Amino acid sequence: LFRSECNEELGLIDVKPNYEYRYQWISPVECELIYVFTLHYDGELTPNPNELIDGRFWSMSEVKSFLGKSVFTPNFEHDLQLLIDYKVIDC
Repeated sequence: LFRSECNEELGLIDVKPNYEYRYQWISPVECELIYVFTLHYDGELTPNPNELIDGRFWSMSEVKSFLGKSVFTPNFEHDLQLLIDYKVIDC
């Protein structure tokens, strides 16, 4: 499923995701089981306009400057902190 979503939405082919961890996300509006994968890809991204309306890359300093300001979803901010805590990404 992960590989087909990467291909369908971003045009990524021959990807090998790394499973990192899973957890349950519970909020006032949803409850879901989250599986977290990382992926390093050196190819070109070709976003599918039927799948993605808009997008851009953010530097880590940009992301940090907007944390806690309602720019990102609470789920994203939680995921980011877990990635840092589990040393999956270095900030």
